[in-house]
Amino acid sequence: MMSHLHSRAGSALCVLGATAALALTACSGSTPASGDQQSSGLGSDRTGSDSPTTPHGYVEGAAELSEAALSLLTLSGSGAVDLVDLADLSSTTVTTLEGVRAVSSDGRFLAADVDGDGVALVDSGVWTVDHGDHQHYYRAPARSVGTVGDLSGEPFLSSGELRTVLTVGTTAVLLDREALGAGSVSELARVHVDEGSLAAPLGQGWVVVRGGAVEVLDEGGTPTPGVTEACEGAAGGTTTRVGVVLGCAGGIVLATVDPTDGTPALERVDLPEGTATEARPHGFGSRPGRPTVAALDDTGGYWLLDTRELTWTHVDSEVPLVAVAAVDDRHDRVVAVDGEGRVLVWTDGSLETSTDPIASVEGAPSGLRVDTTRAYVPVGTPGQVLEIDVADGARIARTIDTPDLVAVTEVGL
Repeated sequence: MMSHLHSRAGSALCVLGATAALALTACSGSTPASGDQQSSGLGSDRTGSDSPTTPHGYVEGAAELSEAALSLLTLSGSGAVDLVDLADLSSTTVTTLEGVRAVSSDGRFLAADVDGDGVALVDSGVWTVDHGDHQHYYRAPARSVGTVGDLSGEPFLSSGELRTVLTVGTTAVLLDREALGAGSVSELARVHVDEGSLAAPLGQGWVVVRGGAVEVLDEGGTPTPGVTEACEGAAGGTTTRVGVVLGCAGGIVLATVDPTDGTPALERVDLPEGTATEARPHGFGSRPGRPTVAALDDTGGYWLLDTRELTWTHVDSEVPLVAVAAVDDRHDRVVAVDGEGRVLVWTDGSLETSTDPIASVEGAPSGLRVDTTRAYVPVGTPGQVLEIDVADGARIARTIDTPDLVAVTEVGL
């Protein structure tokens, strides 16, 4: 059953960022997202336009391609990080990391919590720069980048075009993304944040949750005066074409920047009236670069948030869901995996397809990824990833062998 529930509308502000997260599980690694595909600067997309100041995106040593070099970045039980080209399924080992306990990806870079050695960063070498009406696609050599020290725990990586934020536990670190692309780690600032929260680039600064409130910081970690919004019970989040979504108890906070002068703004978007006060959307999932985001609901269904219109839609599920992602195509498709391992596809809010149990329930919360036409999810049998055609009855287009797989994400988006 679908109910259309509306929140208040907001002003035409936006920020472009990118996030995708992957935590290590027995078979695979909070949302929400992709790497260099969007500008971390200023642009308005409540109307779909792109910023005239968006950089071209080229970096020295990269080759510009005619289409996105979509790939899977996988981690095996032996610690091997492999790049699997989805065009022909050719595989290349990028590096080997010993003692990996958890990983995250932003759609280009991989962050790996290496036992006793901090968080190691790996560059997949494939990314997309999205200029709104057109895109640029790049490939550069994949390589290890370096390590961010004095951190231990599950990492979360979030990026714009110029800056990257690495969050581990209650520490968020702002990194120079251009330096990462050049093969080195340059730390700009480090601050304390609330457990379970998202931190992400925002315009010329970054946005964090600490002390039960959202704040916008400059590159030195100093808060922007007068720009704050309550956010108790932080629950991850993601970045969209419109702005940064920060999950909280009872709703989200949307962080944006004015496209004309770069002024940051925060707007609380509560769940609709009548929703349980303790409700907390979590497990955000979306197609990178799109404005619509799906999130798990504690009742077992999911919430769909349109960050342009600031409206919520709730959809029920007979079996509680463990992972969900919004494709945000013209049919508003949403892909999910339920607690029995079935892959489900909703079209315009109605359940269109429900497969037999085929997906890893343990791996889906971190391993479910969607792009324009396909979804990727780890299989219940370790060592395989399903490529699913979401517009064709969740047809299994390919079964991709990934020996000894423990984590997977899609890159190059």
